Amino acid sequence: MNRGSARTLFGRTFLGMAGALLLLSIVLGVIFLMGLRRSVTLWNVNRTRHLQSTFSREILRVVRVEGELQEEGLSSSLARFLTPGVSLVVLDPQREPLFIYHQGTRIDPEDTEATDPLLSALGKTRNPALAVFDQEHLVAYLSVDTLGFRNDLSNRQFINSLILTAAVALILSLALALAGAGLISRHLTSQASKLATGLGDLASGSRHVSFPREGALELRAIADAARELQSQLTRAEQLRRQWMQDISHDLRTPIAALASQIEGMIEGVLTPEPERLRSLFCEVRRVEELVRALRELSWVESPELSLEEAPLRLDQLITAAAEGISRRSERDMLADPSGDATPGKAPGEHDLWTIEAEPAWCRGDRNLLLRALTNLLENALIHGDSSEAVAIQLSARARDLHLTIQNRGWIPEKDRDHLFDRLYRGDRSRSSPGSGLGLAITRAIVERHRGTITIGQEGEQVVVHLLLPRGAEARPGSSPESQKNHGTE
Repeated sequence: MNRGSARTLFGRTFLGMAGALLLLSIVLGVIFLMGLRRSVTLWNVNRTRHLQSTFSREILRVVRVEGELQEEGLSSSLARFLTPGVSLVVLDPQREPLFIYHQGTRIDPEDTEATDPLLSALGKTRNPALAVFDQEHLVAYLSVDTLGFRNDLSNRQFINSLILTAAVALILSLALALAGAGLISRHLTSQASKLATGLGDLASGSRHVSFPREGALELRAIADAARELQSQLTRAEQLRRQWMQDISHDLRTPIAALASQIEGMIEGVLTPEPERLRSLFCEVRRVEELVRALRELSWVESPELSLEEAPLRLDQLITAAAEGISRRSERDMLADPSGDATPGKAPGEHDLWTIEAEPAWCRGDRNLLLRALTNLLENALIHGDSSEAVAIQLSARARDLHLTIQNRGWIPEKDRDHLFDRLYRGDRSRSSPGSGLGLAITRAIVERHRGTITIGQEGEQVVVHLLLPRGAEARPGSSPESQKNHGTE
């Protein structure tokens, strides 16, 4: 595997798995060899103890039968237990050698050249001589050594066969595990490659990319997020195109009217009469209102916007918004913006609203929340049935405040999912005043206050549901500035 392939997801995944498997194999091999070595050591120790016990019993039997220890008696008694793998030294109570057997050969105790090295090694490289007692009578000293499990040819062949079998099994297991790791890595990276290709196509502008939902949970989550991103990008592009068309339309109409009338006045075809100038002024105000609304939406949605939060009485803020609308215009004029309706007596506040609001505290920016509430109430008046008052209800829950604004009206099915889209105006609302940005601004304000807002059709009623986090009540004796922030009129 070259350096470039090691940078790929497949290369890194495979190398990671291969490294882990190799490390596991090394650990298992070391553990196996240590276990084998310990087993051989324990066998040697137990074998030595067994021989010590056996030879001690035989020495005691010879002493009890013959009354004393002689080399010939020991030789005939111990001969059946002696093998080439056993080394035996028997000393009398004065530590003089009586019987010596080493590497399959009996050594004459009188041969000092052969016995001295063995006797000097006792307690050093060989097992020390242990005392053998017949009850309380010392009869001999005994030192037994076994040359080890490996000194036997059959045992060595067994160990070598065991090591070879374990090595072959380990190598085969490692090879199979690496092959499995390669397949798993390739399967994993093929899914990731599909996602990467799809995301690349999505970034290049394609909006018809398929993201298969398969494989690991993390890859499925990435595929779900990619599909959601694709949907949002598609919707954002549609909104952007619609937005540009609406801006072009909303600007082209007043600008064209201004251009044609000013051109007529320049050429002398039209006279600059007051009524005509007022009409031109209205067109200028339309353009001004659209630009102002666009700037306000951009400002509200800006991450740099810092809210001037303070405790507020939401019920008082609702009353202030309703009274402000009532003072600015009559309901008939709001319902018929063409100005053809004959103005009559300004209706009383009770004709416009029915308000049921209990005292409720929240925390937020007073000016922004007043703007949002004003947008909602004006929208309900403009698009609602003029024969019925707009019903406003505010209730406090355990963790939030619930505001409902209800009026008789109808939202076409095709418009219900686009009410909060920028510059979106349904067929019935194109002739009404406004820029089509009021609800978008309202939603942005509500979301900046960690709230939610929905508008839906419930029977013959259009109902707005607005939820805001509940705030703590202000303490008695708060400052006038704080009372101003609370919305006290």
